Amino acid sequence: MHQTLYRKWRPLTFDSVSGQEHVTSILRHQVEHDKTSHAYLFCGSRGTGKTTCAKLLARAINCENPQSGNPCGVCDTCRGILSGAITDVIEMDAASNNGVDNIRDIREDVAYAPSECKKRVFIIDEVHMLSTSAFNALLKTLEEPPEHIVFILATTEMQKIPATILSRCQRYDFRRIESSVIVDRLRLIADSEQIAIDEDALYLIAKLAMGGMRDAIGMLELCAGAALSDGGSITAQDAAALLGTSPIEETAAVVKAIYERNLDSIFSAVDTIYRQARDIGVFWQSLISFYRDMLVIKSVPDPAPLLDLPEKQQMYPRELAKRMSLEKILYHTRILDEVYTVLQRNTAPARITVEMALIRMCDTALDTSPDALLARIADLEDRIALAGTAAITAAVPRTEPVPPKEPVPPSADIGDDDAPPPWDIPGDIPPEPISAAPMPPPTDAPAPEPQPPKKRTAPKKAAAAAKPAASEPPTEKKVLHSLRGWQDAVKRVERSNPIIGSFLREYKVYTCDQDGKLYLRAANAFSVKLVTTNDDNVTQICAAVNAVLGEPKYTPADMIFDSAEKRITDGYEKIDVLIESAGDAAETAE
Repeated sequence: MHQTLYRKWRPLTFDSVSGQEHVTSILRHQVEHDKTSHAYLFCGSRGTGKTTCAKLLARAINCENPQSGNPCGVCDTCRGILSGAITDVIEMDAASNNGVDNIRDIREDVAYAPSECKKRVFIIDEVHMLSTSAFNALLKTLEEPPEHIVFILATTEMQKIPATILSRCQRYDFRRIESSVIVDRLRLIADSEQIAIDEDALYLIAKLAMGGMRDAIGMLELCAGAALSDGGSITAQDAAALLGTSPIEETAAVVKAIYERNLDSIFSAVDTIYRQARDIGVFWQSLISFYRDMLVIKSVPDPAPLLDLPEKQQMYPRELAKRMSLEKILYHTRILDEVYTVLQRNTAPARITVEMALIRMCDTALDTSPDALLARIADLEDRIALAGTAAITAAVPRTEPVPPKEPVPPSADIGDDDAPPPWDIPGDIPPEPISAAPMPPPTDAPAPEPQPPKKRTAPKKAAAAAKPAASEPPTEKKVLHSLRGWQDAVKRVERSNPIIGSFLREYKVYTCDQDGKLYLRAANAFSVKLVTTNDDNVTQICAAVNAVLGEPKYTPADMIFDSAEKRITDGYEKIDVLIESAGDAAETAE
């Protein structure tokens, strides 16, 4: 009689259980030193070895000749338990026997001594399905069973077990098995059963199994039938077709089409899945997994250990992660999550729901959520970075060389150790032409004497001319101190205005004891303009700072916004021209 592979290859010793060494080592030690408990609780996801370890423990406890805590497998007791001939090991499925009457039958059986074994073992699978009355009936017996009784409870949903039951059992958590461990076990089974299958196909099966060995062996048996029928080797594409999922090449092609806004390819891919009667929900899970891999690649310096992919397949998410910004990946992930919830509820036609979601992912302008706006801002920044130099050259033509810019005296002398460093001018943005008019003096310094426009003063002479006369009292130096708690103030703003809060994270903020002002300095004038255009933003920032300081120390009038580009141009015309020209240049390049 044919026996399924997962039953045929069920481990016969603790040493052959894959991926659960943290559990099997303890159980083996307890059996070897005769220190077993009266009640065990095995928790974990499906297919991770809970029932297998329960049966192994039942045999090891009653084995006539245990080998280092493992059942020998050759004595009459071990063979009798394996064949089911010995009735001292009772298995019960609580999913179909969850009433109080079933537990009362167990309480009656507990009173009888074992007939052939050392101890009677009760294995209750899916114990979380028991009713409240059944749990209450089991409680006293589980707490103080006779010496010859051992209870082994197994569950996939530990949170449904009453605390009174948990406190009376030794609890063991079974982990999800790593993909590499599953692949090694599948290769052993495939070679023994003469199943020809590629390594990539085994990795695909391991990924779909989601840490469950039983599911992985079941999928391997499904692929084995196809391999034996045509006599060839099963590839990853064959396994994907048999298991109803999408190979990584197909998923990567859809993600690439989303990035390139290729609607023809997107609709064609969905139509192929629909006509092949494949589950669109499984395809959507493949997309979510692919975006998860891209998110890991963008966020972690060494993502290889965190990707459930063979090395040669990691090139697909790596290549696309280089093209997409982190903001766009997060925006797409939110849409994928929302649609997956809809697909699980079956509240709308799956094909239409998926197609509409993919169109939204192609064009962020169709969505007004904060994630979509952040993705659009990230795209704009990328376009500015790519086309910035060419755009400025086209927008501000120069017919003669630009003379070197004379040093401009700062508005305040920095005298503290933690004062900010001087602003760096981006190297890819050439300076503006120097106007014939002199730079306006600081508001808190005496106005210098107007110079006749006869000829340009040398830098040293100009600096000397800008100094106040010796008879005038010297201006008091301003000392700037970094504002402590600025990031806490940013978090307060982000709760109600996440976009403005994201820009404020890049600001450097300083206080000045001399004038009582609050200096907020950004990296560019665009950030200053975005934040200060709306007076409500300034008021909200001021309130957040005062809340962090614990006193109403500042008003909106005390807040001075500054940027590196403002010191060069004293205005925002330059950044506006840059944005518009970058957009025109990008459209021309397309």
